[in-house]
Amino acid sequence: STKKVTQKTTKRESKKVKSSTYIVKKGDTLSCIAKKMTGTASNWRAIYNQNKDLIGGNPNKIKVGQKLVIKI
Repeated sequence: STKKVTQKTTKRESKKVKSSTYIVKKGDTLSCIAKKMTGTASNWRAIYNQNKDLIGGNPNKIKVGQKLVIKI
């Protein structure tokens, strides 16, 4: 007698990264933007790191009209 061996396949959930943009408005801070976009203000550093080339060396110096890319 011959037995057929089959392997179980498991579905892996792919972690798709959602990407959105945010245009800086007067009075915005990175922690304020993080709270609006991700639900927690502590994600400001991740937003800064994603947009460091645009913002520059000081995360407190975001400018009105800058288009930040936020990957969640």
